[in-house]
Amino acid sequence: MRGILVAGAVRPLEHISVGTREQLSTLYRLSLAEYLRSTIVLDDQLVQSDDDRMEWFRALLVEKAPSFQILVFTCRPTDYLGSVALVQDGNAAHVDCDGGLIRCIDLRRVLCRR
Repeated sequence: MRGILVAGAVRPLEHISVGTREQLSTLYRLSLAEYLRSTIVLDDQLVQSDDDRMEWFRALLVEKAPSFQILVFTCRPTDYLGSVALVQDGNAAHVDCDGGLIRCIDLRRVLCRR
């Protein structure tokens, strides 16, 4: 990719914020996973995003969840999940009440070192 078209002119990627580059990369990866009917793994892919864009991405991930599997590894679960979908104290996992499409697992509570 050479740049992004803004107001009729191509802007070099160096002039686009890190957050915007991460968001574009995520959109591309989501599109590719949907096209290939594949799984996508995101590892805190959107940490540079502001609250408004994270809200938009949260809605997009929920919309796409029935079409293909989306795995998100994060130390900031509230970036990706609403409060009702978070793992509650004392539990290791939470399955969303919306058809079980969204599952949140706290790996600190599930995995143990040997």
